[in-house]
Amino acid sequence: MPLVTVTYKAWDHNRKIIPSAQQPRVGFKPLASDIAAAGLLTDREVFGTLDPNTGEGSVQLESEQGIMYQPFMDWLIDDNASAPSNQAREYSEWDPIFPGQGGPIDQLPSDATALSGVWFGYGDPPDVLRRRSDVTYWDVRGVGTGNPVLWIDTRFAVVGGA
Repeated sequence: MPLVTVTYKAWDHNRKIIPSAQQPRVGFKPLASDIAAAGLLTDREVFGTLDPNTGEGSVQLESEQGIMYQPFMDWLIDDNASAPSNQAREYSEWDPIFPGQGGPIDQLPSDATALSGVWFGYGDPPDVLRRRSDVTYWDVRGVGTGNPVLWIDTRFAVVGGA
């Protein structure tokens, strides 16, 4: 699978750059609608760079038909690094993207119609799939035990067993 570079600029909901003391990071969770031709796709998050002064960053992502990414950002709520008891993180995610040929994230396709079909993953489906009425999602944690969970539609008929 070819690697492409995606660039972005990240800030908080007030459009202010998050200070480096709050350890901001931008990540991308792979979402797969089919099995990649070159092998298996893990559910591991990929983290990009983030300049603490400008909020600009980049990441290298696999670009393969049928694989989209859920961009997200998290940061420490309290920038007091000397208070290890308060290490909670804020979290925000954006609409899924398809990396295509790479480039600025706001110019990448996020065609929602590409989401329809059968999806597989570990755990509950991502929020973007929960809002869809044309998606079937299998939580495969129970494969081998006879207890995979099937999520269907936004109203979530939950079916146990295989």
